[in-house]
Amino acid sequence: MGKFGVAILLILVIAAVALPSYVYNSTKATFTDTVTKAWVKSAPGSTDQKYLIETTNHGVLEDTDNYLYLKFDSSDIYGQLQPGHTYTFTTVGWRIPLLSWYPDVLSVQEVS
Repeated sequence: MGKFGVAILLILVIAAVALPSYVYNSTKATFTDTVTKAWVKSAPGSTDQKYLIETTNHGVLEDTDNYLYLKFDSSDIYGQLQPGHTYTFTTVGWRIPLLSWYPDVLSVQEVS
């Protein structure tokens, strides 16, 4: 493989990493909604857990650590949520039922 082949391969690798990251980041949203229910979901035989948050108008959200955004406080965020209270959420991601994907909560601020 010559220099041209290596350059093409490098461009393809960069595109394979950058394009999904760009598309994922373009889903970032901020909205205000009321929490109706919050619970923990874990797969059978797994130690991995998802914090799930049901809202009045925006469906179910997921609160997990997000390494792309350096978010490591999902337990703290989940712990402050109370059903019946209204919050401003910043989320990223999609709801894809077939894959059990939910928009991920990046930050939460209670509305007084």
